[in-house]
Amino acid sequence: MARVIVLVRHGATVWPGRFTGHRDVELSAQGLVEAKTVARTVAALRPRAVISSDLARATATAAEIAAAAGLGFTVDARLREEHLGAWSGLDHSEVRQRFPAEYARWRAGELWAPGENREGLDAVADRAVEAIDDVAGDPLVVVTHANTAYAVVRRLLGEVGPWADLPPAGHLVLTEERR
Repeated sequence: MARVIVLVRHGATVWPGRFTGHRDVELSAQGLVEAKTVARTVAALRPRAVISSDLARATATAAEIAAAAGLGFTVDARLREEHLGAWSGLDHSEVRQRFPAEYARWRAGELWAPGENREGLDAVADRAVEAIDDVAGDPLVVVTHANTAYAVVRRLLGEVGPWADLPPAGHLVLTEERR
């Protein structure tokens, strides 16, 4: 039996180029336009349920999708972005300057293990996949964040691919084979 999961990253925020993590950052005007655009595309897939991270950038995107699909949506904090600790709110140059060793490891692809300022994507995948599994609905729309989407795809498919850098308001349609 297969289950269809539509992963959607929230639209662009008022903090472009900054690490946001758990910071509750709003969508920018561009992000709201992106959310409305992806909403039409995703609604055409006729979802049965929409769930979202509890952060404002995700809930604003989910609200557009749910309205376009004629549905409500639920919020689940387990779909939040990776907790980035002291990196939150900083841009790349600031992180590189303040945390040079951690930044170098991150740039080298060390994404999965937690660090001093990172939750780690294994932990993100654990909580996000649990949240997805707790909701019935096929297709199920999951509105989340870049690292969280990456962690979910990696956990469900066991691979990486060109989707690894999901753009703002980008979406992926996954078919999960269930036993």
